[in-house]
Amino acid sequence: MDSDLYKLVTAAVVRFGAPAKRVADAVLSLLASAQSKNQRLNITGALLSYGGIFAQVLEGPRNSVEQLFARIQLDERNSEVTVALRWRRSRARFS
Repeated sequence: MDSDLYKLVTAAVVRFGAPAKRVADAVLSLLASAQSKNQRLNITGALLSYGGIFAQVLEGPRNSVEQLFARIQLDERNSEVTVALRWRRSRARFS
């Protein structure tokens, strides 16, 4: 990634509306899909999930990160989407 790296830290309540085993499968499926799409957009990051709360760090070109975040906000599974931090960094922390 270049020196114009943009980082966004967010949190959201995520509802899958399914039993715990199906939720775990849904999270793994979501993660696999996100990794593939994010790689094409030159976005890296980290995702933490606990008890229906998701926190994530997204890092990459500002436009790409903000467009991805806009899609996350529109996803009907998400509620209470919150931005914790936005800032520029000189290098990526996540692969």
